[in-house]
Amino acid sequence: MRYLNRLGIDFEALLKIASLLGFAFLFYKVIESGNAKYYVHPRIIPYMQFGIVMFITIALFISGELFKTKRKNIKLGRYLLFIIPLMLAFALPPKALDTDTMSISNINTMGRSYESSGDGELVEDTQTYSDREENNIATGSGSNQNAGKSSDNISKELLKQGDTIVMAAESFIPWIEELYGSLSKYEGKKIQVVGFVFKDKEFGQNRFVPARFTMNCCAADMQPVGLLCNYQRAEQLKKDSWVKVTGKIQKGEFKGEIMPVIAAETVEPTDKPEDELVY
Repeated sequence: MRYLNRLGIDFEALLKIASLLGFAFLFYKVIESGNAKYYVHPRIIPYMQFGIVMFITIALFISGELFKTKRKNIKLGRYLLFIIPLMLAFALPPKALDTDTMSISNINTMGRSYESSGDGELVEDTQTYSDREENNIATGSGSNQNAGKSSDNISKELLKQGDTIVMAAESFIPWIEELYGSLSKYEGKKIQVVGFVFKDKEFGQNRFVPARFTMNCCAADMQPVGLLCNYQRAEQLKKDSWVKVTGKIQKGEFKGEIMPVIAAETVEPTDKPEDELVY
């Protein structure tokens, strides 16, 4: 600090600028490396880019304080609230969630969503994925992203190969919503899904979920999602290993709830997909 004083540099202003530029560089590094997906939903990334611009802009405004009169009482403690998390973010590499901290209460096998009734209560939304898409097309309501979609786009998102339902990354969530909403329509249909092995003692020995992680906003709300799968050798599957399941859709039950269940015909080991998250 004495050396900075001899150079005529205000140490507190230097701390502010270093913190702002540090966060700007952290955001840039996370986005550029493709690791932002472990922290936030892709729709949040433009806000991070805006944050980079604002951090740099504020740092430029503060730069004029660098060579002004030095403060006698510098309260360094308040800067540690920013500096320590910043250093930890650089020191600790991002890591995808595993199921060690998950339980049956975390996994969303239900494929259901809830909407506010307007009086503070949550009401189950029983519309299927295709219902919502058709309503959006008919009324022009819904998000800008959905408005104006053609029926061709709907069929592409509910991906099929011949008569086989393919739960690819881009169609994983839409298919879960569709299967829960129109189970009778798809009973007996062939299905193919890639996911990691999620087990819970409440499933029993012969059941597991080929799951994917999904998030609504950020890593804090991330949770596994998938369809329950009946498989005689489920007990032999290694937890968190990636598998490709081929089977048929059946009407099943879990904890008194009727739900689509996969009757597995084959379960093969496979590589983890490049983008393991689904939205």
